Amino acid sequence: MGMNLDSGELLAVKQVLIRVNSASKEKAQAHIRELEEEVELLKNLSHPNIVRYLWTAREEGTLNISSETIQISR
Repeated sequence: MGMNLDSGELLAVKQVLIRVNSASKEKAQAHIRELEEEVELLKNLSHPNIVRYLWTAREEGTLNISSETIQISR
């Protein structure tokens, strides 16, 4: 869970650890490609029952994928 500090809007954030060392470089690159494919899929989805993709940010060792949160009416 995260928050847009400008608007106060709550966000869902998927944080993925990306560790690359010489022994698993190929595996890490494959994992990064899979994540990039997931992001491309999320960018293109548009349906009332699917949360909307907002942004992706890569920091050293992590990839953060953000989407809107579910609004539940009571």
